[in-house]
Amino acid sequence: QTHNSEDLSELITKEVLNLKETEAVLKAVDDNGKGLIFLKLKKTTSIDPVYVATLLIRGLQQSKKATTTCCLRFVPLQMVCAANKQDIIAFLKEMLYGYFKDLKQSSCTYAIQFKRRNTESLHRDEIINSVGNTLEQVAHKCKIEITANLKQPGMTILIEMYKSVVGLSLVKDIAQLGKFNVRTAVA
Repeated sequence: QTHNSEDLSELITKEVLNLKETEAVLKAVDDNGKGLIFLKLKKTTSIDPVYVATLLIRGLQQSKKATTTCCLRFVPLQMVCAANKQDIIAFLKEMLYGYFKDLKQSSCTYAIQFKRRNTESLHRDEIINSVGNTLEQVAHKCKIEITANLKQPGMTILIEMYKSVVGLSLVKDIAQLGKFNVRTAVA
């Protein structure tokens, strides 16, 4: 099929506009954090960051070869919210109800892992206590018996604070994944 130069120019212009409007599934977010790289997934994607990080770590555990020299740890975040207690608890409740709904047993061990970088806005103990209380309330409503186990938890609640945002994840068997540490995975 032949096009005159005007038609071709119009087609190329439309294609470029489409590309500009299309948001990538995964893109880097620059936050001027030294030693940190944030990768953001498109909101409409069904890709679970914990699942992806788990696959990467399991692959490293099997191969025993570090395929990266620049990445020491993966920190998969399933939800990101403002750094305030109300938002953290609201998002956590939503995540916990989903987690317990899919749980195939009536009991669960857990740990809460809290890390903060470049901020002092929330107090660690206050957040951990609020998260623990929320976990107990949701588990009770879902008829799940929970027990703290810091060494080999069945579920770990990751709370990662960076500047004015908080990332949350629920991770199964994090100890077996070497806490997503690349060097531990290949050791």
